[in-house]
Amino acid sequence: MTRIDGYVSKKTIRLWLENYESLAVGDRFPDAPPSFTGPGAQDGKGDGRLNKIVLDQAIKQLPKNMRYVVLARYVVKVPRKRILHTLSINANEYYKYCDKAVDTLYLIINGDMVGINQLIKKVEQGLTK
Repeated sequence: MTRIDGYVSKKTIRLWLENYESLAVGDRFPDAPPSFTGPGAQDGKGDGRLNKIVLDQAIKQLPKNMRYVVLARYVVKVPRKRILHTLSINANEYYKYCDKAVDTLYLIINGDMVGINQLIKKVEQGLTK
C-alpha cells in the first residue's frame, strides 16, 4: 500500500476518537499509525497534540446533531441511553450517526487527498491484473 503524507484513514480517525483522552494529554497510544508531522521540537507539540488539534477542528465543522453525538460519546463519555433520550433517537440511528460522523470527519480531515487515495488504489489494482 502506498502511503500518502498527511492522509488519515477512517480506521485512524476512529482510533483517535476512541482514545480521545490520550490525545488530549498528548500521548501517542499503542498501535498508533503514523500521524501528522511538523515542527514538534520547535513548538512543543508532539504527535498526539497535533492529532487532537486536527480532530478538534474537524469536529467543529460537523453538523450540530452529529457534533453532539461525537462530543457526547467520545469526548465527554455521556452514557448512550442519555444521548438516545436527549436526541429522541433509537440505538440504530445513534450508531448510524457515529458511522456517518467518522465518514464526515474523514472527508473534512483529508479534503482532496481522498480522491488521490482512491485514484492510487485504482492504479494499483490495475497493475496487479
